[in-house]
Amino acid sequence: MQVNHVDVGNQLVDLNVDQLPPQLKREGEDWYAVFNPRVPRTLDVELVHNLSHNSVVCCVRFSRDGRFVATGCNRSAQIFDVETGQKVVQLQDNSVAAEGDLYIRSVCFSPDGYHLATGAEDKIIRVCLTSSNKCFD
Repeated sequence: MQVNHVDVGNQLVDLNVDQLPPQLKREGEDWYAVFNPRVPRTLDVELVHNLSHNSVVCCVRFSRDGRFVATGCNRSAQIFDVETGQKVVQLQDNSVAAEGDLYIRSVCFSPDGYHLATGAEDKIIRVCLTSSNKCFD
């Protein structure tokens, strides 16, 4: 089926999901993915896990080997096993009071996967060992 030209640029979020043809979207009970009609579709999307957090998730990054995914939230970074969805490590920042805010805006695995660098609103990069809950400035 030929898709009519839709001028969306980078604003896929502006497309009306209810009016998209089935080949341009995937939907679940509480999620959907939209495919750009200007780009040939070479992959598909299927929800594998919902990874619950106590705070807004500010960033997400897969490890180089794809086995883990790291997330950054308020005062914590988490590492999950992609296959099982289980939390492997919780890196908690206790430099601010429990009721305070310190959102981690960036997470990045080292190429060897042994460290996770986090960047937060306090302008400090922390390097954490992925094999433990230890994190240092």
